[in-house]
Amino acid sequence: MRSPQGQKASATPAIDSERFLGLIANIPVLQNVPKNLLQQLAPDMLRLYADGEIILQEGEPADRLIVILKGTVEIVRGGVFLVSRTANEIIGEQGVVDDVAYSATAAAVGKVEALAIPAPLAKKFLMNYRFTLNLIKILSAKLREATGDEAVRLAQEEKMFAAFRSHVHPRVLDDLLAKGIEDYGAPRYLDCAILFADIRSYTSLSLEATPEQIVNELSRYLDGMIEIIHAHDGMIDKFIGDNVMAVWGFSQLTHAGAVADLSHRHLPLQDNPYPLDGKFHLTASPDALHNSAPRTMPEKNFVLRALDCAIAMWKAAQNYSFRGRPIQIGIGLNYGTVFCGNVGNDRKRQFTVLGHPVNLASRFETLTKELNAPIIIGENFYDHLPLSRRRQFQEFRNVKVRGLDAVTCYGYLG
Repeated sequence: MRSPQGQKASATPAIDSERFLGLIANIPVLQNVPKNLLQQLAPDMLRLYADGEIILQEGEPADRLIVILKGTVEIVRGGVFLVSRTANEIIGEQGVVDDVAYSATAAAVGKVEALAIPAPLAKKFLMNYRFTLNLIKILSAKLREATGDEAVRLAQEEKMFAAFRSHVHPRVLDDLLAKGIEDYGAPRYLDCAILFADIRSYTSLSLEATPEQIVNELSRYLDGMIEIIHAHDGMIDKFIGDNVMAVWGFSQLTHAGAVADLSHRHLPLQDNPYPLDGKFHLTASPDALHNSAPRTMPEKNFVLRALDCAIAMWKAAQNYSFRGRPIQIGIGLNYGTVFCGNVGNDRKRQFTVLGHPVNLASRFETLTKELNAPIIIGENFYDHLPLSRRRQFQEFRNVKVRGLDAVTCYGYLG
């Protein structure tokens, strides 16, 4: 899209009336219009526009109807390119007919020659049925073009929406559609359960495979994990290679007062020493996260769903293979108060959770091999389990975790 220059159009070199009438005789909107009306058009209505020059300005009074004689005109609304118009097409007709301001800006692309009919005279022409019929045909063609473009756009959006639908739980998608992206992705604090699952020896095994083999075999496994997570009401946050991250607790988003709005909070930030991707992040300090979030009743239901999901994933993974070997996975689970919202900018934005509990869940996943347990859970997660489920775990005390003091965690006995 070109940058409008905003300079004033210049009049064309003077021509006599006879030559002028010959110039406009073949314009579609003027076909079969009575000569006495055509004679009210004058050579001084001809305009020349330089490249990038504004012809019509969005929001300004519709004081003229423009007939393009030569060249190309860009139509832009709110800074967004809509369409191009060329010779024998008209612009500005809606504003003149409805007696409202122009709804879009028109700018010249290269040199443009046009006929600028003053609005009072254009309305006089509208009283003639031949001119009006010509205008209706032109408007019908524009509507047909717009309908075709809209059909293509909707088809493309549906493809994109289908791809997005495969990544989120149906309930999350329903909430997103109901609330809109700005409201749903608004920053807040949330008590939730976090899961990380990773294939054992994936890196070494993948060195033996072609890219096509990795994609095919990994996709089958991930498809199965997606179905299990969705069946247990989890939301898939992201894939990090073969690592799957899922979250439970988003049902709180629909509970009034259950989450904190960050727009009214000023919390101390600290450098995050536990990055998942090797990059440096900023998060609120754990104490600030804990103290700032409104306290609600413990969400034991989604903690249990996260645990049941982890067990189901661990059992199901053995039914899949990678490079001819049954897949073995390790799973880390944690519970805590995290930041939740859209992170990024207009070029790349992701709805995710961040914070100390998230980083710790990732660390627990890496401990599964060291502690020889398929599932490792954090102490906070363990405390939210009923006694009957706690018996399924073995306690590990003073476990060293990279970047942290020693922690207590629990391994699933299977």
